Amino acid sequence: MVVRVRIKICLHSGDEVESKALVNTGAETDEPVIALPLELANKLNLRSYMDGEAVSIKELSSETIGYLMRNKVIVKLLDEHGNKLSEASSYVLIKPGVDEPIISDSLIEDLGIVIVKAKKGLWRHINDAENIVRESAR
Repeated sequence: MVVRVRIKICLHSGDEVESKALVNTGAETDEPVIALPLELANKLNLRSYMDGEAVSIKELSSETIGYLMRNKVIVKLLDEHGNKLSEASSYVLIKPGVDEPIISDSLIEDLGIVIVKAKKGLWRHINDAENIVRESAR
């Protein structure tokens, strides 16, 4: 198991969608980025992914193409009851071929996600007491 968290992605237009997202510390970015599958981007009524800037994404030993949107979104981190723990502004990378949202290392930090045990899918929010350990979203 890996760490997945519940999030709400909010556009300035008012469109929003709840989802779970993979917490990927290997997705290294200088700015907060959330990678979205094309299907979820369509649910958010984002303009055609072709409106984004084509960027090359290096992953392990391969390279793929994604589309970086110019406008940021608000990503809200939710607890198991749907309450907001934190929020952060993030760029959207529409990435054909992924099947779930992926949160970059910079966004992980901005949202205050602390991985306790990666393999077991355990995490806490930076403002949680030390004895609080949350399970990966299912």
